[in-house]
Amino acid sequence: MEIDRSGVTAVGFDPALIAYDRPKTSYLEATLVDGARLGIVDFKLEKNQVSAVTRFGVPLRFPIADVVGLTSRTSTVDYLTERAVDAHDYVSYLGPVRPYRIDAAVDGRPFQLGGRRFERGIGTQSRTLLAYKLKPGDRRFQALVGLDDRAGPLGNVVFRVMVDGQARFTSPAMTARDAPRPIDLDLAGAKLLILITEFGERGDVRDLADWIEPRIIR
Repeated sequence: MEIDRSGVTAVGFDPALIAYDRPKTSYLEATLVDGARLGIVDFKLEKNQVSAVTRFGVPLRFPIADVVGLTSRTSTVDYLTERAVDAHDYVSYLGPVRPYRIDAAVDGRPFQLGGRRFERGIGTQSRTLLAYKLKPGDRRFQALVGLDDRAGPLGNVVFRVMVDGQARFTSPAMTARDAPRPIDLDLAGAKLLILITEFGERGDVRDLADWIEPRIIR
């Protein structure tokens, strides 16, 4: 459909009206410079041009320079943003707690970590505990953690990961000035994974703690 775009400031789409089956085979999730995020198959690169087909069957062609990110979506990568949390707990410092958020910082705004924008993750504040029962075949846990850039100089948190009751990762107290830290842990044979956002040096003030692309490798 072609429309007269003069005077149009924005166009919104209702995702609730769109339904199509997830491909049975692996596919790529491409993020483009204009903010579009597309699931694509039949990805080919020729002379700096990408040709592909969307998950809903529309052929596309665009310059590789328009691609700012590619994420492989396979049965061997299981994002925690798509798994149900089996248990969660909050500990308030003084004021009310802010519940964790999926695919947004705990204040509801997009992730901004280390000067980069991210689409997928879990936003928390201290002190938050998220527990996940592991499945047979879960092999590794991976994520990128840090304090959101918008936390400013007051935010200060500690990230901790527990596996079957044992601390397997503990960050130093982190601020928005610290570089994000990658996590890569062995889960072979484990039954329970707990992600903990701990109080840092200033209670929960400006603790916009980001768990970016937390995922289980199977």
